[in-house]
Amino acid sequence: MRIQSDSNNINLNNTTKYSSEETSAKKMGNEPSEGKSLVVKAGNLNLGTETIEEKRKKAQQMALGIVSDAFEGDRKIDEDLDARRQHIRDLNAENYEYAKELKRIDELRADVIESYGITEDSQEYADLELLRKEQGGLERTAHLPILTEEEKARLAQIKKDGLTDYQQQMLDLDKLQKHWQGEIDKNIELIKEENAIISGVKRERLKSHEMVDAKKQSEDVLKAASASIIGELMAKAKEHVDEEIVEDKEKAEEAEKKAEEMKEKLDEARAERKAIEEQFEEMCELESVLDEVSQVKQAENMPDVKKSLESIVAELKLTMQDLSGAVVDDVV
Repeated sequence: MRIQSDSNNINLNNTTKYSSEETSAKKMGNEPSEGKSLVVKAGNLNLGTETIEEKRKKAQQMALGIVSDAFEGDRKIDEDLDARRQHIRDLNAENYEYAKELKRIDELRADVIESYGITEDSQEYADLELLRKEQGGLERTAHLPILTEEEKARLAQIKKDGLTDYQQQMLDLDKLQKHWQGEIDKNIELIKEENAIISGVKRERLKSHEMVDAKKQSEDVLKAASASIIGELMAKAKEHVDEEIVEDKEKAEEAEKKAEEMKEKLDEARAERKAIEEQFEEMCELESVLDEVSQVKQAENMPDVKKSLESIVAELKLTMQDLSGAVVDDVV
């Protein structure tokens, strides 16, 4: 990685990429809320009025969806953790390069001291340390330096006389050192944040058991669906049996009704036959009586007939023989 010495052209790749993600462990949304129920009831599956096979497939899809969602959530968390670990590696790599710059600055500082032959007991070195104190020293700090009146007076004289080349070069190197040290410090804070987030996500995972809970919930969905399907099959079977019972009962009642009708018809036929037989017997008796009456009447009327014939013959002056011959002729 190439690092520009000019503090206005420093390229800090990805140093703020994750700065707004301090609470990303909760942002994942995969940890179960307190008191969340994993109980699945058949009535909550919304299986509707589908066929048994459609309901079975729908329940299987729901169970698969629960596990897939949990797996997808875990995958996203893993991707996020991997990205954070990579970010930490990138920050460490940057700090390594920044540390190399700090080492180079120390080497440049030693070269400047050697080239100007400055020692720590010289006035020029003492004035440099006073200038450094005014600027807050080599360490980054928000505290204002506390200067004595004597130090303030000496600083005023230094600025009036102007800085030496040695002092100016050393102060420029101090400025670069503060810059690179500041970048290292910022990266260290980002690394701490990333590590804290990674640790927080791991702790939440230990609490949630997302995949285990998802598997349990998917099994509950399948069990609830099976219970619903079995209940529906039993209801349909009962309905079918009830229909058959009603149908058999109706058939039995119809057969009983027909049997009663046949019995009634048979009774009517028997009664009619008996009436006919009684009428026949009465007719036979009447015919017998009529025969007897006829015979009696015939016997009683024979003398009168004979007398009438004789009277007629006498009137016609016919003899009995002639009458007999006429009768015979008539027969022939």
